Amino acid sequence: GIWKSVYLLPVPAGSVALKQLVLHTFYAGGHPTAILNDSTHAGFEIRARVKVWASTSTTGQLCVTVTNVAGATANIKANVLPGTSNFTVTIPASATKGVRLWHPRGNGDQARYNVTATFTPEMPLSDVHDRASTKVPRAETWRLLGFRHVALVTINDTDTEAVAAAKNQDGTGQFGMFFRVNGAAVYARGGNKIPMDLLDGRL
Repeated sequence: GIWKSVYLLPVPAGSVALKQLVLHTFYAGGHPTAILNDSTHAGFEIRARVKVWASTSTTGQLCVTVTNVAGATANIKANVLPGTSNFTVTIPASATKGVRLWHPRGNGDQARYNVTATFTPEMPLSDVHDRASTKVPRAETWRLLGFRHVALVTINDTDTEAVAAAKNQDGTGQFGMFFRVNGAAVYARGGNKIPMDLLDGRL
């Protein structure tokens, strides 16, 4: 049931409600086996999936921006139909070179950035007499994002031939299992799994 505060927001005609912002990052470099640092990493492509809702058809600019990162912004023209629509906005990796990396606790800082999605409707000139005095109904939402490369390693990943051979496989099972975060080997500090059923045999 409802367990937090509830509030209602109007969605002006011609604008949209931004229902969801999902961010995926993809490291532009190869598989790192040496520690990455803020000044030399290859950058991260950001694919922002934005779900919007509108009561009527509308058109506008959907813009995604990483706050305080020069040039890390991208926008598309979005033709929104009544109901729910989905759009993807991509910020290239070249725009995020030099961002501070997020590291696990004990391995470095946990730098995070605000990523904002904004929808600005297009208003036909015939609909307004004085655009300067007319407030354009915009919609905006944001998320926090940390930039990092994470890999679960089950092979000898310092051997380039082994990495190439295992690209489309599940791993060899002949090596240990550990994580690399930003190229550094990070071993898990404990694990826990609640049994899926009290009677294991049923599974």
